[in-house]
Amino acid sequence: MFDEIDLNKVHRYSIKNRKSKESIDNFPEIIEKTKVLPLIKSFPNVLKVKEFLELINIIRNAKKSGKPLIIGFGAHIIKTGCSQYFIDLIRKGIVDCMVTNGASPIHDVEIALIGKTSEYVDEALPRGEFGFAREPIQHIAKALNIGSELGLGYGEAIGRYVADNLQIFTYHEYSIFYAAYVAKVPLTVHSAIGTEIIFQHPEIEGKVVGELSTRDFRIFANKLLSLGDGGVFVNFGSAVIVPEVFLKALSIAKNLAQIRNYYTANFDMYYHYRPAVNIIKRPTQDSGKGFYFIGHHEIMVPLFYYAVVEALCDEG
Repeated sequence: MFDEIDLNKVHRYSIKNRKSKESIDNFPEIIEKTKVLPLIKSFPNVLKVKEFLELINIIRNAKKSGKPLIIGFGAHIIKTGCSQYFIDLIRKGIVDCMVTNGASPIHDVEIALIGKTSEYVDEALPRGEFGFAREPIQHIAKALNIGSELGLGYGEAIGRYVADNLQIFTYHEYSIFYAAYVAKVPLTVHSAIGTEIIFQHPEIEGKVVGELSTRDFRIFANKLLSLGDGGVFVNFGSAVIVPEVFLKALSIAKNLAQIRNYYTANFDMYYHYRPAVNIIKRPTQDSGKGFYFIGHHEIMVPLFYYAVVEALCDEG
C-alpha cells in the first residue's frame, strides 16, 4: 500500500479574490429574427459552405420528423460565452440532449456564482495557486453528494443544486446546467479523474464522481437509441472526452437496437484525429454522413445557432 497526498493540507483562497479572464460582460446578446441564413446562402455554394447548408437542412428535417439533435461540447464553449446560444436552443426546445466533459461544470458554476471564470494559469501555477479557488468546488461537492443521495446523474445534480440555491448563484440565468435542468433536457457530464481541478480539493469523493458520471454515461447511451433514421449528433470543441464517450455509448446503442442512417458533425478550431475518427469516420461508415468544420467557436457557434433557428422558424 502506497502513501497518498493529504489534500486537507492544501492552501486555498476565495474565488472573489481571483483575477479571471472571462466575464459575462463579454457574453453575447441573442438577437431574434436575424437574417444570417440568407447571408450564408449568398456565399459560394461549394466545399464547406455547401456542407454547412446541407447540415442545417438535415437538422431541419430531423426536428420536423421528431428525431433528436444531440450536442456535445468542451468547456471552452462555456468560458467564452458560447453556451448562451445553446441555452437558447434548450429554451426553444430544439436540442434534445447535451454531453460534455468534467471541466464544463466548473466554469459554469463559477459563472453562476460570480459572473466570471477562467483563471490565469501561467500566473497562478508558479505560486501554487492554480485551481485552488475554494467556493466553486465546495458547491460542486455538495451538489454531487446530494445527487448521489437522490440517484441523479452529474449534470442533473449540478443543475438541481443551482436551481435550489438561486440566492447564492446570482448569475444563474447564464448557467447551461440550470437551463437544462429547468427544461428537463439531459446534460451529461463525463469526468476523467485527475484532469479536472475538482480533484485538487479534499471535499471531492472519487466514488461519488464516478457514480454520477457513470450514471450520466448510461443516460447518454440511452438517448442514442433514438438517433437512427435521421437523428443528428454535433460536437463543438471537445477533442478527446466527448469523441471517446460518444463512440462507446453508440456501441451500446447499436448492440441493443438497429441504429442506422444518422448524421454527425464536428466543429473545432483545428483538425483533431479523435473527433475525425470517433465522430465522423467510424460511426458513419455503414450509413449516414459526417461533417467536419474548422473555425473559431466564437464565430462558428453563433453561425450554427442562427442558421438552425432560422431554418426551423422558416418551417413554421
